[in-house]
Amino acid sequence: MAAGYNVEKVTSKKKLDGNGKPVVTFRARVRHKNQSIRKTFFKKVEADIWARNEVAKIDRGESSDSGEANHMTFSEAMDIYLEKEVPAKRPKGLEDATNRVAELKRHKFSKKPMAKITTDDIYEFFDAKKADSGGSDSNLRNYCNLGSMVFKYAKRRLKMKNLGNPFLDVERPSPPKARNRRLGSHGAGKRYPKERETILEEIKKHNSVWFAPLIEFQLWQGMRLSETLKISRDDLDLENHAFYLGENKTDFERDVPLVPEAQAILEAFKDDWGEDRIFDTGTGNMKHATNRATNAWKAFADRLVKEKKIGANLTLHDMRHEAVSYLFERVTDEGTPLLGIPQISLITGHKSWETLKKYTQLKADSVVKLMW
Repeated sequence: MAAGYNVEKVTSKKKLDGNGKPVVTFRARVRHKNQSIRKTFFKKVEADIWARNEVAKIDRGESSDSGEANHMTFSEAMDIYLEKEVPAKRPKGLEDATNRVAELKRHKFSKKPMAKITTDDIYEFFDAKKADSGGSDSNLRNYCNLGSMVFKYAKRRLKMKNLGNPFLDVERPSPPKARNRRLGSHGAGKRYPKERETILEEIKKHNSVWFAPLIEFQLWQGMRLSETLKISRDDLDLENHAFYLGENKTDFERDVPLVPEAQAILEAFKDDWGEDRIFDTGTGNMKHATNRATNAWKAFADRLVKEKKIGANLTLHDMRHEAVSYLFERVTDEGTPLLGIPQISLITGHKSWETLKKYTQLKADSVVKLMW
């Protein structure tokens, strides 16, 4: 494509002209500085003239849209996206999206018209975020995802049909490698084959009454921490070995089967249940409760690492990996797998095998036992 455009001859397979011959047209397509537009003509010279004019207009900072992309700023488009799109399609992500929009608005390129934003603007934003310690790879990918969704929304709903999407053209940080940490085997746990037993013994010494039951529950049930901390007395149905999970990350309510060992933990810990939530960390705010549990685990694990009792790099979220993997490793008396993907997904809340697979790190001996 020379000079930002090309002209293609198109011979119709269905339409005929007055002489009974296939209709020939010339399709001009402009792709220049994140904008893509096209138009069809009957004469090639007209197509060439139009395309050159459009490239020149884009170079001058103009747009071939109805004018919206040249007048509406990125900041204004983000506001509309937050008001109209997020509550309807991503209600659980409204708080995170609002925070990211506020951060994007702090930077000067948000005041530019949509049509004039370039990849250079986005890279400058990346550099600024890295300079103020807010530029982790994960954060930058999230900002890119949000920006791209705003541009897609503007193109689809805000009369900017020819608007390019510069967020699709930037080089995003690579996603991190999937964690494969398991107790006593995968990752740093290989040097500590009794890691699980050590943790179960050491948590009994913790001074918070909720800490030991919470860690044990996570090791068996494989729930998201935020969901575990939401379980209330009214949600539990121990007689039927299940509990109700309402509002959650996956946006669908469900009854969750209790793993037998997890139910035994709840029953043994019953006298210390909170008045509302089962695991009462001492704060009613869910975000604070999650942070308190995570910080308590970090301090606990750091101490054990320092004492060389467990391997390094073990997070509370790794308990979910451990539990999911163990659910796959459980077998019947006949030696066949106890649960399949649909049953385990109901427990863990994963919507697809692709996401569930990331939490599954089977031990080789568990597979050997099934075959031999």
